Amino acid sequence: MKRGIAGILFIVLTLGLIFLPVSTSAQVRPVQQQTISKPYYELNRELRKLWIDHTIWTGSYIMSANAGLPEQQKILGAIIKKSG
Repeated sequence: MKRGIAGILFIVLTLGLIFLPVSTSAQVRPVQQQTISKPYYELNRELRKLWIDHTIWTGSYIMSANAGLPEQQKILGAIIKKSG
């Protein structure tokens, strides 16, 4: 009895999957172009350059401070001058 119900269920599900409508068309959405203004681009570029400079100077200061090098004060002055 259980085998008969399982067999019928299997056939019904198999036929359901065979005759299931399958969509083969893909919807194409137009690509939206995002444009940025020139002032925004320039500001972004300048801030990135400032951040890179700050990172390099800070790394140099940390290495100089750890090594006790005399240029430590010179680097610190450069960091303060650049940030202000």
